[in-house]
Amino acid sequence: MNKLKKEYLFFKQQEPNMRTLLLTNMLYALVLPVVEIFVGAYVMRNTSDPVSVAFYQLFMYIGIVATSFLNGFLLRYINVKYLYAEGILVSGLSMFAMMTVQSLGFTELGIAGFAMGAASGFFWTNRYLLTLNNTTDGNRNYFFGLESFFFSIASITVPLVIGAFLGTIDGKEILGVVIHINLAYQLATVAVIFLTILACIVLWKGTFTNPVQKDFLYFRFTLLWRKMLLLSSLKGMVQGFLVTAPAILVLKLVGD
Repeated sequence: MNKLKKEYLFFKQQEPNMRTLLLTNMLYALVLPVVEIFVGAYVMRNTSDPVSVAFYQLFMYIGIVATSFLNGFLLRYINVKYLYAEGILVSGLSMFAMMTVQSLGFTELGIAGFAMGAASGFFWTNRYLLTLNNTTDGNRNYFFGLESFFFSIASITVPLVIGAFLGTIDGKEILGVVIHINLAYQLATVAVIFLTILACIVLWKGTFTNPVQKDFLYFRFTLLWRKMLLLSSLKGMVQGFLVTAPAILVLKLVGD
């Protein structure tokens, strides 16, 4: 308990904006596993088609690229806090909208995938921007270390909790209503929306300013930066495979 108290006191010594950003990200850490795992599972359950899963993931990544590019222009006119909050809220709302659609055709999957990608694009782009502007070389490792700790814990516990919830409540009758699996997904999504709203309330306590606007689109780089871009591209290819392929393998080899 003394060690936990020291950790808490050290956290309280940090700048208010940094603490606000950390708390916001910790809350959203409870949402990310749902976005990354259960949306794909929902698509699999309602389509039973590997092509549909891949199509959804494709439009999600198109949304990430498009909004990351758009974000650079919007920063000239809109406070970074609003863009960050938009990414947080849209992720929950787009999930709920997709899960209330009666049938998931390619049109619906494309729109839902793009919306989820748009949310991720606004979230990650502004998250890194806010982190850069509200941390220093002296505390940045602490920030990412604590944040990664909570992200890792949430990535383990949230799938266990929601998976147990979906498996337990499916087919049960509560207050005269039989809970089918899609309704159970919708109930889980309502909890996600609540968490996104709570994260935005915490975020609003911070006083964040936009960086000095500079050009953000470049075509000529130094050799070192080109190497970094190559590494990022390879990492992105691996990430795309890890998001899409396991879902399709589970669908083909395991089923529900």
